[in-house]
Amino acid sequence: MLAFRFLVGIGLGGELPVVSSLLSEFVPSAKRGRFIVLLESFWAYGWLVASLVAFFVIPHHGWRIAFTIGAIPAIYIWIVRRSVPESPRWYASRGRYAEANAVVSELEIEVAQVTRQDLPPVQEDSTIGSSGNIARRGFRQLWSPAYRRHTIVLWVLWFGLVFGYYGVFVWLPSLLVKAGYSMVNSFLYVLIITIAQIPGYFSAAYLIDRVGRRPVIAGFLVLSAVSAVIFGLSSTTAQILCWASLMSFFNLGAWGAVYTYTPELYPTAFRATGTGSAAAIGRIGGMIAPVLVGLMLPYVGRPGVMVLNAAMLAMAGICVAVLGPETKGKPLEELAL
Repeated sequence: MLAFRFLVGIGLGGELPVVSSLLSEFVPSAKRGRFIVLLESFWAYGWLVASLVAFFVIPHHGWRIAFTIGAIPAIYIWIVRRSVPESPRWYASRGRYAEANAVVSELEIEVAQVTRQDLPPVQEDSTIGSSGNIARRGFRQLWSPAYRRHTIVLWVLWFGLVFGYYGVFVWLPSLLVKAGYSMVNSFLYVLIITIAQIPGYFSAAYLIDRVGRRPVIAGFLVLSAVSAVIFGLSSTTAQILCWASLMSFFNLGAWGAVYTYTPELYPTAFRATGTGSAAAIGRIGGMIAPVLVGLMLPYVGRPGVMVLNAAMLAMAGICVAVLGPETKGKPLEELAL
């Protein structure tokens, strides 16, 4: 089971950064944040379906059937990949201008119907094309003087965000059982808490192109941290559901904003590399958190482990607020300079 779960992690970990990077290269700067946050909101819908499966299937049919149901949506990627075009920015960054213009031509009719404007052809002397030499230097460019601060901010952000998320949500059903609730009730409460993620995404989608990336990410992470601490101290059912739902609301809103922000900090030539490396650092936090929480839980209880997760979320938010550049409304070409 562990071996195959490892393969699942490779597939999911590779898919998520690519999707957000690809979409960011198609969407106009004025609406880029909204589109990517809405894309990432489907994570919440998946969690919601997973919670429903846990509530209705696992108590009666066991975890094996639940795993089988969870595998079915992965087949959808084989349908999607046939209709999603390659990024023209990526083609241009490799000097493949004919293919880049072919993609633009395919999209031109649909864009013209909405905007009543034609898309400009990809020029060989454009900023995008000039980044081709950067691609050959690969991962080292993430630590070049121009992008070193971006990389530090993103790695701290992703580590703290994913640590705080998995440190809470992997253990959430168990934390509720330890609080005295039955397994069925704990799954029901997790379902309610998960539903709060959806408006969290929509609120971030509404705010991100209006107030900016940094305020949304930092604000949502700090508010999620505060909610996590109060959740850890709560005793009644109403308090637990209220503060856990707020924690879920702000945490997942931050996730959507982070997926918008990350690909904006690198040029086309290594945008996916930068996004993927930041996500990989986050996954390290996601591996450490559940183990560390499990080791600490018998000694410090729910309040202690929630303080730990809250500290990680707050650290990530403060790092963005202090060191992160603002990218709202800027074209990707300008951000790449």
